[in-house]
Amino acid sequence: MRIWLVCFLLGAFLPSCSNKNSVRDESGVEVKGLDEAEKNFYVVFGKKYFPISEVSAFEEIGIASWYGKKFHGKPTSTGEIYDMNAITAAHKTLPLPCLVQVINLENQKKVLVKVNDRGPFVDGRIIDLSYAAAKELGMTRQGTAKVKISFVKTLVEEIKPKISFVQFGAFRTKKNAIKLSSLLNNKLPKFTIEVVETKDGLFKVVSSIPLENQISESKLKSKLEGVGVSEYSILHRSL
Repeated sequence: MRIWLVCFLLGAFLPSCSNKNSVRDESGVEVKGLDEAEKNFYVVFGKKYFPISEVSAFEEIGIASWYGKKFHGKPTSTGEIYDMNAITAAHKTLPLPCLVQVINLENQKKVLVKVNDRGPFVDGRIIDLSYAAAKELGMTRQGTAKVKISFVKTLVEEIKPKISFVQFGAFRTKKNAIKLSSLLNNKLPKFTIEVVETKDGLFKVVSSIPLENQISESKLKSKLEGVGVSEYSILHRSL
C-alpha cells in the first residue's frame, strides 16, 4: 500500500508558523498558531504529525531507542548526513534542529543531544538516538530504555537551501517503490530516479537533480506536472 508523505512546506519537513491563537498538543506543550499548524504536517503510516514551531518548555517521559550502521551516511530530515558517532537524535515533533537533554531513568546517566531528524515511527517510542548518544546513556546493549527528554533551546544554523531532490512516494515494500521508479524513469529520462530505504522502514522514491539542471521551483513543478506527475514533494538540503 502506498504511503504518501504529506509536506506543505519546502524544507526537509521544517515548518515554521506564528499566530495569535495557542493550543496544547498531546504532551501538554503549548503550540502557537493552531490555524497555521494545521496546514503544516506530515503523514507516516497514515498518521498525521504536527511539528512544533515555537516551544519554551518541553518535557517528555517514555521509551528511547537507537539507530546505527544501517543508516550511517544517509541524509536526515534537516539535510545533514547521519553520523552514528555524533551525539544526535530523531524526534517526531520538536523543532529542527534543537538541543535537548536526555536522562536515562534506569541509570541516571544524561547527555545533551542535537535533534536533527524525524522519528521514531514506532508505537511507544518517543526518541531515536544515534549510536554515540545511546552509548553515553549506557543503553546500547538492551536497545531501549526509559528516558526523560527536556528541551534546552532551538539551534539556528546558517543553511543556504537549494532544490536537491524530489520525493515521489514512500512505500512499505521495495517492490512497489521499484515499480514507481521504473515508471518515472520513462517519464523523466533526464532525472536520476532511485529508491532509498530510510530508518523508519520506508522505501522512498526520490530523484536527485544534477547541479547543471538547477531550475526554479515553479519551472520544476510545471515540468513534472507536464508529464503527468502530480504527487510529489520538493525537498531541500544544504549546499
